[in-house]
Amino acid sequence: MQHYDENNQDGESLSPSEINKDNVTGLAGRSPNRIKRFFFGLISPLRYLHMAQLDFLDDSIIRNNQKRFVCIGDDPKFIIPHRFRRGLYLFRWIGQADSRILLKLYPIVNQSTSEAFSIRLGYLGQSSAFKERFVWLKNDADVMRLDPGEKDGVTFILEGLSYKRLSIFSAVRVGVGIISRASGASRRLILLRMVKWVLTGKKRQARQCFSDAFNTHGEGATINSGDEEGFHQYIQNREPGDSDLDVQREISAKWPSRPLISIIVPVYNTDSAMLTEMIESVRCQTYSNWQLCLADGGSTKSEVRDILRRYEVDDTRIKCQYLPENLGIVGNSNAALDMADGEYVALLDHDDLLTPWALFEVAKAIVENPSTDMIYSDEDKITADGSNRFQVHFKPDWSPDLLRSYNYITHFFVAKTVLVRMVGGFRAGYDGSQDHDLILRVSEKSKRIHHISSVLYHWRSHEASTALNPKSKTYTLAAGAKAIDDHLVRIGLSGKTSYDEAIGTYSVEYDIIGEPMVSIIIPNCEQKDVLEKCINSIRDKSTYRNYEILIVENNSSSKEIFDYYKTLEADPRIKVISWANAFNYSAINNFGAEHASGDYLLLLNNDTEVIAADWMEQLLQFAMREDVGCVGAKLLYTDGHIQHAGVIIGFRGIAAHSFCRQPGDFHGYMNRAIVAQNVSAVTAACLMVKKSNFDAVGGLDESFVVAYNDIDFCLKIRELGKFNVFNPGALLYHHESLSRGYEDTPEKLARFEAEVARFQSKWASVLAAGDPYYHPHLDHEIQPFRISGD
Repeated sequence: MQHYDENNQDGESLSPSEINKDNVTGLAGRSPNRIKRFFFGLISPLRYLHMAQLDFLDDSIIRNNQKRFVCIGDDPKFIIPHRFRRGLYLFRWIGQADSRILLKLYPIVNQSTSEAFSIRLGYLGQSSAFKERFVWLKNDADVMRLDPGEKDGVTFILEGLSYKRLSIFSAVRVGVGIISRASGASRRLILLRMVKWVLTGKKRQARQCFSDAFNTHGEGATINSGDEEGFHQYIQNREPGDSDLDVQREISAKWPSRPLISIIVPVYNTDSAMLTEMIESVRCQTYSNWQLCLADGGSTKSEVRDILRRYEVDDTRIKCQYLPENLGIVGNSNAALDMADGEYVALLDHDDLLTPWALFEVAKAIVENPSTDMIYSDEDKITADGSNRFQVHFKPDWSPDLLRSYNYITHFFVAKTVLVRMVGGFRAGYDGSQDHDLILRVSEKSKRIHHISSVLYHWRSHEASTALNPKSKTYTLAAGAKAIDDHLVRIGLSGKTSYDEAIGTYSVEYDIIGEPMVSIIIPNCEQKDVLEKCINSIRDKSTYRNYEILIVENNSSSKEIFDYYKTLEADPRIKVISWANAFNYSAINNFGAEHASGDYLLLLNNDTEVIAADWMEQLLQFAMREDVGCVGAKLLYTDGHIQHAGVIIGFRGIAAHSFCRQPGDFHGYMNRAIVAQNVSAVTAACLMVKKSNFDAVGGLDESFVVAYNDIDFCLKIRELGKFNVFNPGALLYHHESLSRGYEDTPEKLARFEAEVARFQSKWASVLAAGDPYYHPHLDHEIQPFRISGD
């Protein structure tokens, strides 16, 4: 890889020996005098780096020999006993490991640190490599902890770990050089552009440009790499090899109960090579108790029936029916279903493929839990020639609201045969969305639904396939909307489904029964201008009218804010109530709830601003449902980037917002940033909940003074058996932390650390189990919804 050097205009990489000798000071013993060092720093800011001293903190790492270390346990760590001031740092190192591991830095302040403050430095791979990365340290640190992965028994080499803090002057100079090298533009032109941005009020744009340059430089590009590399790593690290498949055959042959699985396949004029590959993908299954039911709808290609007849003779587990005419996808599928003898049926398209271990995983799930009624797995896509796998879909566990936004289950779908027949099989009039319609009907009859978190199905992509282009079957969307509307009627909900033809997603507008009172609770301390913008946006933009606003005043002292409160007295919908105690977000909202008149509470930060006029209706339509607890909105930063699109539990050991800092119109992984769906938690910056549900869990836990009270609350609501929902239709700005500020003092950091520890202790079992709406093979450390490969 190349690294950045001010004097290296041609992009030529320095050798590891050069890094360890002339470019590293400290323990190397080659430090120039201070004057020489100062002037060299001005001329070449990255020439002299400090060699990091690595001390053993405990026995979690042992030295195998002079160069090699071994991790003991799953929490290995070094200490770098140097003081670090906040700022931008460059780190360089050389290393390798016998298993890929992630190096992470933990700033320690007052002998304390947490996952929330960890910094992903870079990877050690299986071959020795020189790497470098720029990282931003947000606060001063007494010392730094360095963790080489979380894998017991890993052997690794780490040499020449060095670092340097960049001054503002050096950061600008280096940043301009990186941007110049990446763009091809001259340094002078880039510098002039940056100066122009600053002088014309576009400082944020200039900062973002520098931030992107540093974040994507060197190992930063790997840390923030796309999904292709992660999926390749998943295939290499997680999918079974030949020896594993042999073990599966041995294990499954000894199961006392071996459920028969009937795979139903409608066939019509299938490409002969694809048809053969599909059948062979079933025959090579490591689990052998299956039945393949193929119904040919009068194919006009003679080779299709020739292939079917040959296989029918060769393998008694294969049954074929030759229909006199094409009955369409629904009719042909029902004909295949009629042949099924198995306890379970599985759906397979005539040109798709199963992984060799697909039926083993399905049967294993049934053997372990015989009451399971419905099973689905993850999937990916393959090119027409089968040479390349791509666009893996790592799915959430059962998410009924996501299923109403699009058919996220699709393949591989398995259900009890009796259940499929009970609901009437495939229905005429839903061609193109017949699977979605069937899945909805089967799901209504049982909640014993199991998700296999593994890719078991390859969806073939070619010109006629919806896998390559959903718009190749636009008629499916109308059928899908009809299927969802029918589903709503059957489960006792009233609403209407629309669809986005360009994206291929659905949106359900649930009917709001009556016009219930919504009590909006807004904590406030000072911040007159911020609060006024929030209040004005509610009053001027909201189309829902039956609401009250409870401003919970908390220890303001300025004449300005109390004069503003007086101007609000003319509006009978607005009340100012006083909470005179020390700031406690949970207690303040609980106090507001006690004074609320509405059947629904809407917790709202004072630094929010309404964008979508129907934001309250968008929240209320979900909150009214009996099966729903908390409903959250899509929140944007002032610059239009996403601040909140749902919360992921367990990310970096605690929690994180989905798609944070992505563009506001970003669709997200599998459109998850733009559709209504179930989530484990939503932020209380804008959260609606029935007051009866709020009271049922005792409101917000007042031991969480500032942080994690909303996530704790959502998890308590989830324990009631309710679904929490993120609905992007409710859209607001969140000018974050304008009132309370950031966690940037020792006192605030200590309080934050205590709340982190309290949350992790209280919800240890939930964190250990993982977020059901966030796949275990998606990244939990670096970037939400990025495929990690781990």
